[in-house]
Amino acid sequence: MYPAMPDRIFIFKANIERLCKNENELKKKIREVVLHEIGHYLGMSEEEVRRALKER
Repeated sequence: MYPAMPDRIFIFKANIERLCKNENELKKKIREVVLHEIGHYLGMSEEEVRRALKER
C-alpha cells in the first residue's frame, strides 16, 4: 500500500525566484513545477514526468 498523497502542492517561492532572471521565466518555471508535481501525484515516475515535460 502506498502512503497517502498530500492534497496540496507547496511551491517554495524563494528557491524558484533564484533560478529565474525575469517574470516570464518565473511564470514558466512555476508552471513546470506544478505540472511536475501533478505528474507525481498521478503516479508517474521521475523519468516519466521529465519525458512528458519535454514532449509538451
